[in-house]
Amino acid sequence: MRKFTTLLSVLAMSGAAAFAQDAGKLVKSGSKALAEYTADATNEAARAEACQMADEAIAMADQPDADEDDIADAYLLRGNAYAAEVNELAAAYLAANTQAELTGETFDASAYEVPVEATQTALDSYTEAYQRADKSRDKAKAIQGMQALGASLSNLSNAMLTAARYAEAYPPLRQLNQINSFLIEAEEEPLFADEDAANQQKYITAVVANQAGENADAIAYFDELYE
Repeated sequence: MRKFTTLLSVLAMSGAAAFAQDAGKLVKSGSKALAEYTADATNEAARAEACQMADEAIAMADQPDADEDDIADAYLLRGNAYAAEVNELAAAYLAANTQAELTGETFDASAYEVPVEATQTALDSYTEAYQRADKSRDKAKAIQGMQALGASLSNLSNAMLTAARYAEAYPPLRQLNQINSFLIEAEEEPLFADEDAANQQKYITAVVANQAGENADAIAYFDELYE
């Protein structure tokens, strides 16, 4: 019985070690899939695979022998995978808008929609990756991802405002303020140049929130500005 118990303990330890090791393999597979999407943005299946691999690796975070570095990498991968969708959409919008300006055509922004849930997942993942990372270079990767996403959100919110789609413009504006607040708290370079610019952004967000019918949020922003 004693030998049997010892054997079970050894098997359990081996299983846990293999389980934790698999998180790193999942991140590598997911990173490869994301690279395929980056090379060909029509390969949505590759991006979906990257998201899945990241989710599976993150699910291992509660395991006793989980490697914290692998879990941090998994959150970064998920942030990059979800942000890739938003960044690609913003790039397409900019290209189409620039082309319209060059040809003198009227640009139609009605064809663009902001994937709010994907954006929020990316933001939450970058935040978690930053908080879990031990090395400064890994924290920097999360910040870079968040800042790039902020640039995309700025462009897409402008597209929604141009089309007078206030209900759709408000979420990306709100998320821009969320990113900026996080960067300030983390003592990283903010999205907006100074406090005046940040307050101007909050004012625009408050006005758009009011137009979108998000009155409670609008009041909260106005209260911040008043203080």
